[in-house]
Amino acid sequence: MNFNQAIALEQVFRAAWKTFKSRFQHILQNLQRHKLLIESQANALEIQAAQAARSSADEAFKQIFLERRNTHYSAAQDWLSAVNMRVDHEGYSAIRQDYPSTGKWLLTNDKIKTWLDPDNSTVSKIWLNGIPGAGKNTFYPTPQNTPPLLFPFAFLLINYR
Repeated sequence: MNFNQAIALEQVFRAAWKTFKSRFQHILQNLQRHKLLIESQANALEIQAAQAARSSADEAFKQIFLERRNTHYSAAQDWLSAVNMRVDHEGYSAIRQDYPSTGKWLLTNDKIKTWLDPDNSTVSKIWLNGIPGAGKNTFYPTPQNTPPLLFPFAFLLINYR
């Protein structure tokens, strides 16, 4: 058998008998298509799951951000807000009732006497300072401890706390 006969015999054999490739090629191609389809579906599901996770994380972040902002806003508002003077005044009034002579030392001071006298006063403002507990706040004006005034009167109480 020469070379040409071998080639011819191989061609006859291939035509009569199917090779592995010719027999299973369509199955392998179908498997490849199914593999690509499954991978694309898996990728789509993974993308949807990732988007859902990101969306929930964004919502959680927004909620945390709003809560933190509201907490900071409330803290700043409390820090900047005016003191409830009615509560302070009621507290000082109670102290005055328990200790009626508290703050009377102020009324004996010549500068205070001049300042309180509307006929002689040339000073429209007076600044009281002293150590904590000296009785400055308890002298807060009330009808009982302040003579009638013929001019507007205001107190600025600075709390050291």
